[in-house]
Amino acid sequence: MKLSIRIALLLLPIGARMAGLEASWLDYVQLVPTLILVGASFALGEIALSPAAPGANANASGVAAALETIRLLGADPPRGLAVELLLIGGGETTMEGMGAFLRAHRRDLDRARVRFVSFESVGRGAPRYALSGGLAVSLPLDPGLAAACEAAGGDENAAGPIRDARITAAIVARAHRFRAIAITCREPGHALPVGHHTPGDRPETVDGAAVRAAAALAAGAIRLLGRDREPAGAPEAAKPLGRAAGGPGPAASAGRPQGPPPA
Repeated sequence: MKLSIRIALLLLPIGARMAGLEASWLDYVQLVPTLILVGASFALGEIALSPAAPGANANASGVAAALETIRLLGADPPRGLAVELLLIGGGETTMEGMGAFLRAHRRDLDRARVRFVSFESVGRGAPRYALSGGLAVSLPLDPGLAAACEAAGGDENAAGPIRDARITAAIVARAHRFRAIAITCREPGHALPVGHHTPGDRPETVDGAAVRAAAALAAGAIRLLGRDREPAGAPEAAKPLGRAAGGPGPAASAGRPQGPPPA
């Protein structure tokens, strides 16, 4: 939705009041944009008063995990499944980079065939896969991808489920009605990544083993998706495709069954 349309929707109740419309239902309509504006005011204040964060864990670690996932899948490609790499910028602007990609390619991506796996702050702790996410409203993520992550996250990966209150690339994909899952890492007893959005989020705090474990979890889940769709006598796997959009930011791998491109 374009910014001008969003602003018009927010101002609609005010215009109705100015036009002299008085109705009880208008109070409820006006409540929604009022809550949005109040929440936006707090968010803008937090952004203005917070120091810049280096962003090593959030989310340079996600870029590293996405690249490692592609390396793992290149060494042992899943059959019947094409894998594409997306490196999306704009992660700190409510995932505008992911939103821009989906808006630009919405006619090219078949929702019945495309899956998204995003990496969000995977530089410290044990790998986790998000069952849901979002700030004010929690959106459920894809149960099929969650089941694949559960199956792939055995003793070696020690992966488990989590409910992530942050906005992630997977949540943006879910809002556009795509099937998606977010993979993150957490240290015991912490709801958010340690040092999240602080000056302490520096490269030396990133644990390479955590990044590799998150990548192994994603690669294992993607291979399981390909195995589930592999017919008898399936041809060789499609080669992974590379695509970059913007600079460092949320990283996502999109998989779709091999075959003719969607109309």
